Amino acid sequence: MRVVVILYILALIATGCKEEKPLPAPVPDSLEVVDDSFEVNYEAQTITLNFATNREYSFEVGAEWITPVESRSVESYELSFAIAENVSPNDRSSFVKIVAGEVESHVSIIQRGAPERMTLKLTHSDATLAAPMWHGEDVTGRVEWGDGESDKYAEGISHAYASDGATAYEALFDMRGAEGFRIPVIGEISHIEIGVELAL
Repeated sequence: MRVVVILYILALIATGCKEEKPLPAPVPDSLEVVDDSFEVNYEAQTITLNFATNREYSFEVGAEWITPVESRSVESYELSFAIAENVSPNDRSSFVKIVAGEVESHVSIIQRGAPERMTLKLTHSDATLAAPMWHGEDVTGRVEWGDGESDKYAEGISHAYASDGATAYEALFDMRGAEGFRIPVIGEISHIEIGVELAL
């Protein structure tokens, strides 16, 4: 009996000598952004920020020309923003700030200024009109064909009209970055009007 008591006491002493396990260290806040800067041209467009975090996050934008275009949730680590067209010839810059817990990241956005604008109005009665051949650096633009249809400019673009060629149309080419153009075939073009406008 005495041996059993001694063993019981030793077991109690051994149990009391065990060290308590330390509490797990807190996980630090983390925020990793894939791209910390964007450089875009003057046109209206959408950019997407991809990132990873282990905390609930929020964001803020630094300028009115940057606006969120998609709803978000704490489970989604992707934010999209609409960048408005820059009508000024000057570059502009701002930021999007993402905050997750105690950490934050600034994503810089630089938008280039608008190049010189050139417009060309062609009055014609062709059944099919091919766009002039434009030359310049980074030529962009939009075409209003004069029959309610429009397209973004692309090299070699043309448009077929529903009429038999007896109706006159006014096709308008609104171009940026163009230094000049050439019309290989005059066809049934009766009037040409050219305008050049500096960015505001």
